[in-house]
Amino acid sequence: MKTLSFFLLSAVLSVSVSHVFSQSKSNLKIISKPEHSIQVDGNLKDWGDSLNYYNEAKRLHYGFADDKENLYFAIRIENRGQQEQAMRNGITLAFNPEGKKKETYSLTFPSPEQDENSLYVMPKMDNAITEQQLKQENMEEQRKADLLKLRDIEVKGFKDIETDHITTANTYGIKTVLNMDDKGALVYEAAIPIKMLHIDNTNGKPWLFDIKINSFSAAKGSHDGLRPSGEAGGMGGMGGGGMRGGGMNGGGGMRGGGGGMRGGRGGGMGGSQGNYGSSSDQAKTVEIKDKFVW
Repeated sequence: MKTLSFFLLSAVLSVSVSHVFSQSKSNLKIISKPEHSIQVDGNLKDWGDSLNYYNEAKRLHYGFADDKENLYFAIRIENRGQQEQAMRNGITLAFNPEGKKKETYSLTFPSPEQDENSLYVMPKMDNAITEQQLKQENMEEQRKADLLKLRDIEVKGFKDIETDHITTANTYGIKTVLNMDDKGALVYEAAIPIKMLHIDNTNGKPWLFDIKINSFSAAKGSHDGLRPSGEAGGMGGMGGGGMRGGGMNGGGGMRGGGGGMRGGRGGGMGGSQGNYGSSSDQAKTVEIKDKFVW
């Protein structure tokens, strides 16, 4: 009788463990095989109708794919505050092939500390922005042009790369690009050659991916007097601190009319609707952590 009970208990435990394991595997996300060849150009048409996944809490669409040669990543950012945060402070993709929390590899683009074209850098005062240039349609076109100038990529953990910074013209095969789509969303695409990871990606182990839209504090120091949004001083580009102290209007700074270059409350260069979010929106890192299997 005891023997029979032991076998029954063993069978129940085996079924339970198997069920839990299958459930845990079913909760893992999949790095998909692309239906079409992916071109890293900031255009998501190669990804099909939409990106694979959506994080409702962070309001972000994102996806991963691989074609045996490259690991591809894409994210689509609709929120204007998050867009500015990404353009100024960079998007970091970090991952651990063992599924552990400690990052093994990371890629940050753009790198505001190194890129001379970074949108974190305050425009020179001899290139004064006119009222005409502040019009929304001109700002959108200018922003697209500025994105194409970003070049610096910060890399960590790649054994084949001896430096922490490379450019978009690198010879390692790492590709990154930021672009605006026709609906005003910011699109980021990246490609990493799988051979540079020096690891077996076919063993079925889940990888932990950490996606971050970096905060202002992540960009150390200041550039040409520019401080993070909400602090006095600095022009703030597209939604930053605004030209307040000693600006062009007596003591009140250059207000730009109806929420123009005022900053502070998030109007900076965005027109009366404050398109680029408030300083509180931009203060924290926006982060998504997920486990994926190949």
